[in-house]
Amino acid sequence: MSASFTRKSPFRSADLFAASGGACEDEAEMPRRSTSPGPSDRRATLMRAAHAACRRLGLDNDARHDVQLAVTGKASMRDMGSTDLARLLDHLNARGGGRRGRRNGARGRYHPKAPRADLRLIHALWGELARRGLLTRPGRHGLNTFIRARFGPHWSFVPMDVDALTETAHITAVIQALKAWLARDGGGDDRSGGGAA
Repeated sequence: MSASFTRKSPFRSADLFAASGGACEDEAEMPRRSTSPGPSDRRATLMRAAHAACRRLGLDNDARHDVQLAVTGKASMRDMGSTDLARLLDHLNARGGGRRGRRNGARGRYHPKAPRADLRLIHALWGELARRGLLTRPGRHGLNTFIRARFGPHWSFVPMDVDALTETAHITAVIQALKAWLARDGGGDDRSGGGAA
């Protein structure tokens, strides 16, 4: 080997010398591990956050895969890049999967205030039915079950959570059904198992 050889190798002779019991003279040239998060760390963080948001929304694996497919076009998080995962997380957080908000129910899940006044009215009407003792499942899960059972056969798509309703006609239909139920005051015809049978 010639003395004019200047190409640096990841295994310098000083490193080999130090490994054999000698001392490494130039510590400044030693390779250091990066402490800044790389793309794979960001992706892993986004995946954990998306899984946590799905748990807070009460989504099982099948429902989670359906949402992932609808939002990103990919059913599995393993196939998603950081951009897809960020878009999925934004979607889930906008529908109540985020950490902040009011505490709701015995399990201690956090749900933010509904984004629209008409959706807040749905929650208020459901709460009034619960206060009157007309429901066997008074929480958010019972409301979502009621909406799926009552309107699922008539709508082309029923969202995973009431706060994800966007069509005014659908929101109005839910409000009218809950108002009619309150007017009957004990009829309990919710066809979902969420009310008194």
